[in-house]
Amino acid sequence: MSPGFKFNEWELAGVPLRIEIGPKDLEKSQATIARRFDREKTPRPLDGVAAEIPGLLETAQREMLEAARTRLDEHTHLVGTGRISWPA
Repeated sequence: MSPGFKFNEWELAGVPLRIEIGPKDLEKSQATIARRFDREKTPRPLDGVAAEIPGLLETAQREMLEAARTRLDEHTHLVGTGRISWPA
């Protein structure tokens, strides 16, 4: 399977973070963290990646929840209590 297929499969499953570690990353002693929510990719040192994951997950949860609440508020409309008249 291609990397794009694998990435898409996990994104559809709802995984919020993807940690990419390739040969070039290993040479630089880093990993790339890709966030599903905003498609941001950031390189991080390999030494601290495991310790950063819980904080990144909490941030992703908070940002996705805020975005969902904003969308809900923008698309929620009050319906008037006036009488509805249908054409005859």
